[in-house]
Amino acid sequence: EAGAALAVLAAAGRDRDLTLLRGARLDGLRGSKTQLYWRKPKGKFSAPHSAAVQLGGELVEGTLEFELEFPIDRRISQVRLDLPEGLGVSYELIEVELRTAEGATLLDLATAELEKLHGLEREGATFKVTGSDPWLLVDLPQTALVVEQLRVRGVAR
Repeated sequence: EAGAALAVLAAAGRDRDLTLLRGARLDGLRGSKTQLYWRKPKGKFSAPHSAAVQLGGELVEGTLEFELEFPIDRRISQVRLDLPEGLGVSYELIEVELRTAEGATLLDLATAELEKLHGLEREGATFKVTGSDPWLLVDLPQTALVVEQLRVRGVAR
């Protein structure tokens, strides 16, 4: 497991090898799928109500900066963001934006009350993978009508 290897290298003081392994790990995440599910209050999360995109992004000074755009075009009340697996990887979700016909609304995940977390630990808007199938569930503001798109900008470490 990459997380255990990183811990061994850190404990041994092998900073150069640690930097190389972290970079390779983040580079490998670029091809991983990130999936967004949406639903109405009494609906279920299912494949027909989801969109998947590659994490992609750009390696910048030991981090992976990414921007995701999920097409939705439906009336919804909740979204579930499934992040790529990788024990110990942290995803800082810097900006989450709902786009509707009326304009854009920013969701502040640093202060938002989350409905549920799975396989993640949260510190503000940073989510660290602690288990398999990591995802977070967010209630949307009441002002959200038909959401055309959800955009997420963040950094993986």
